[in-house]
Amino acid sequence: MVALVFGSCLIENWEWAAFQMIYALFYFVLAYNLEFNKFSLDRRLR
Repeated sequence: MVALVFGSCLIENWEWAAFQMIYALFYFVLAYNLEFNKFSLDRRLR
């Protein structure tokens, strides 16, 4: 994600850089709350 945002900023495509930063924030929130994942199929199959 860092490489994508950095590349978008280098070519000054600010709209895509903003979208990619939102995606990076979303992935961070998902990874941060991974320990609260009690209802997923992966947990059920383990």
